[in-house]
Amino acid sequence: MATAEQHYILPRPSFDKPVKLLIVVAPYYKDIADNLVAGAKAEIEAAGGTWDLVEVPGALEVPSAIAMADRLSNFDGYVALGCVIRGETTHYDTVCNDSSRAIQLMGLNGLCIGNGILTVENRPQAEVRADPADQNKGGLASGRTFAQMGGRQQGDRVQTALGPDQAGGRNQGYTQRMTLSGNQKRQMKSAARLYAVQALYQMEQTGQTVDRVRVEFEDHRFGEDFGDYTMAEGDPRLFRKLIEDAVNHQAAIDQATDRALVAKWPIARIDPTLRALFRAAGAELMQSSTPPKVVIVEFVDVAKAFFPEGDEAKFANAVLDHMAREVRPEAF
Repeated sequence: MATAEQHYILPRPSFDKPVKLLIVVAPYYKDIADNLVAGAKAEIEAAGGTWDLVEVPGALEVPSAIAMADRLSNFDGYVALGCVIRGETTHYDTVCNDSSRAIQLMGLNGLCIGNGILTVENRPQAEVRADPADQNKGGLASGRTFAQMGGRQQGDRVQTALGPDQAGGRNQGYTQRMTLSGNQKRQMKSAARLYAVQALYQMEQTGQTVDRVRVEFEDHRFGEDFGDYTMAEGDPRLFRKLIEDAVNHQAAIDQATDRALVAKWPIARIDPTLRALFRAAGAELMQSSTPPKVVIVEFVDVAKAFFPEGDEAKFANAVLDHMAREVRPEAF
């Protein structure tokens, strides 16, 4: 049963120019989806924006549709809508976790996405949350998109006012920065590993090339300012090497990963984020002189960042240890 507790909602931002959002909805439960869409449309129009609508079969397809639209079109933001109701099997958990994680990763990569995919125990919970006259989660999802866009616009204004030198142009910062401390260098390498996993995931989901992803991350993702927080700077040399080696040696890396996995779970069947992680880690294990134990610790930390509450980090540790002992036995 829904509670009557009131929550603070950020005020609707204003924009310097007309904005256009794409609503991506999975109408598996048609009446619930229609209410979500109605709320989302009303909020967009109230803010003076326009929208397009795309329907996909289920919640798992929503992130892929957003990724393809971002690659092929020029929308300012996205609204993800759908409903997942718990059933008798673990499929509910898979759909909830994978769809939300994919949306989160795209958000970390700079897309403005309001997640309005309901994950509920039963139909009455979904109905009250989708109803525009009640909890209006569709409208709130549009509002979240606008809030992210507003933060980005504010950052753009600051950079325009200060100019690239004072605003901290990222690529320029690499050449102008004085000597880095050992700790700073380690932090940048750690960030580069996380960015490499994100980049490889993005490449698999969208079909983007290495060069396009490299430019996108180095020019826009490294050190990106979201207002409330700033992404870490990454080591560009390590980032480039990891993604290039992961692509160039993917077959060998995947084969080594398969040998480390349980036979009935080949790499093609595991979570796509973990697949990207094993490819980035495999690239560093096979194509660099970094001590294997360092590689394992670093990428287990990356797994913890993506899966803070699950057993994925332990799973990654076991697989990477097996891979390291196979490809770098002299280090053990």
